[in-house]
Amino acid sequence: MFEQGISLRHCENCSTARFEQQGSYPDGSQRMICAGCQVNGGVLHRCQPANPFTQPDWLPLLLVGIDIVCTKCKAAYDLGVKIQPALPDLGVALQAVGVVVGSIVLGRVIVEIAERLRRGLGS
Repeated sequence: MFEQGISLRHCENCSTARFEQQGSYPDGSQRMICAGCQVNGGVLHRCQPANPFTQPDWLPLLLVGIDIVCTKCKAAYDLGVKIQPALPDLGVALQAVGVVVGSIVLGRVIVEIAERLRRGLGS
C-alpha cells in the first residue's frame, strides 16, 4: 500500500482537495475518488521496476469512460466512473421525436419511389 500523506490535486469538478481510497488494483496501485462529487479521481501508481522508496505518481482521470494509462509503463486502469445524463427525460423526448421524424421521411421516400415506378410503367 502507498503512504496516505501524498498531496493530490484539487478536483476539477468541485474544487475539493480530498480524495478517498476506493479500492486497489492487483499491482498495488490505489483507486482514488473525489470525496465531494464522487465522479472525478485518479490512480496512485508506482511503476513495477521503480525504486520502492519513491513516491507514487498521480495519474488523473482525463475523460470519463476512458482508461487511465501510465505514460511510462503503459499500465491501464479503469476507474469505474460512469457518465450520468443531466436530463434523462430530455433524452426520451428526443428519441420519440427522432422516431416520428424518421417515420415521416421514410414514408415520403416510399411514396416517391412508388410514383417513379408508376411513371416508369406507364410510359
